[in-house]
Amino acid sequence: MPGSDGMQAAEQLASLASPPAVIFCTAFSDHAIEAFDVHAAGYLLKPIRRDTLIETLGKIGTVNSVQRRMVTGEESVSDDCRARTHISAKTRRGIELIPISEVRFFQADHKYVTVRHEGGEVLIDDTLRDLENEFGGKLVRIHRNALVMTYHLEGLERDMTGHYRVRMRGVDEKLDVSRRHVSGLRRLVQML
Repeated sequence: MPGSDGMQAAEQLASLASPPAVIFCTAFSDHAIEAFDVHAAGYLLKPIRRDTLIETLGKIGTVNSVQRRMVTGEESVSDDCRARTHISAKTRRGIELIPISEVRFFQADHKYVTVRHEGGEVLIDDTLRDLENEFGGKLVRIHRNALVMTYHLEGLERDMTGHYRVRMRGVDEKLDVSRRHVSGLRRLVQML
């Protein structure tokens, strides 16, 4: 490269507000550690095999918001600026966009997550962990398989068997709260 080398170029790219994924393609393995120090998404040695390239490209397409923050060095304060405003779901009608403000809760069941919203429910491929990291303070974990949007949280109640459940605006269904999340949720409800 004329002027600067690949490491310097990758370092400059990583400092951008929205950095692109960088994959090094080289005949030398000497600089692999340096490449990952400048947040390279991959390091391929020549001759490059097609399957290796496809695998590496597939990995960069699945970078989540937490990984993006780690690469750019952003603090969680800017999460609200980076968080999506809509959840997209593939349905039989095509891709539906659900505004975050209409989402009531996310509930995991095996490898899918159900999004309950004003207009019903849809399945998405996101994990609860990724959603929790992306939307931070907008939602709260009430169970290992459920996240509730805090602005639709109405209250916490205890049934006759001693189990806690949450009430949400616009949802008849009451979700179970696990014992480990009761005290934190109780504090949150008192602050609302």
